[in-house]
Amino acid sequence: MLAMGDYVQTEDLSRKECEAIEARVLDENSNLVRSLLKPYRYALDEGTLEDLTQVAFMAMVIELRKFSHVDSVEFKKSATVRMRGEIIDELRRRDFAERNLRTLSNSVKKAEGVLRQRLGREPNESEVCAALAISIDDYREAKSLEMIAMDIEFDERVSATDSVEDEQKEFVADALSRLDDRSQKMIYLLYVGGLGLEEVALVMGTSRATVARVKELAISKIKHLLGE
Repeated sequence: MLAMGDYVQTEDLSRKECEAIEARVLDENSNLVRSLLKPYRYALDEGTLEDLTQVAFMAMVIELRKFSHVDSVEFKKSATVRMRGEIIDELRRRDFAERNLRTLSNSVKKAEGVLRQRLGREPNESEVCAALAISIDDYREAKSLEMIAMDIEFDERVSATDSVEDEQKEFVADALSRLDDRSQKMIYLLYVGGLGLEEVALVMGTSRATVARVKELAISKIKHLLGE
């Protein structure tokens, strides 16, 4: 997985002190959890989003306990990775999309490619919707589904380093290192920094679509080097 910090050992705290720290940390990091779930909001119902929120909070508490209730920068980095992993695991277990939505997601992706070639730039929402004769809501739902599928695949490729042989681990690290510095920073902000596509695009001064393509490129490089 991407950069996990070393655990910190401290003196034992009372149960009451631990509970107070956990409550504070959960409250202070609620925006981080919302940011992790934001890309999926159009493809999931409110009940599922609430379930995923609880999954993320539980993952944060578990990670905080491993860090002996020390709310440090390293804890936040490690907690972000763990929360994202737990969210993706839960999405993987659920049948979160109907077949017609999957078909629409594929159609949107193809239309974007055609328009990109024709226009020589990234198409906007209105242009894609016009090409497919769909509503903005349908488009956003399809894009959310695409993001879920992409994150699941990326997580599977990168998480495989926890169980594969050392040689394969080196291949994965090599694949990510072949991205340029700017792209590597985008991946770091997404998977360790806990930022969404829009936030990364804002930080990097680029478009949401560009950040999404960097994710696709990272997956493609890993698959290629692993011989898939």
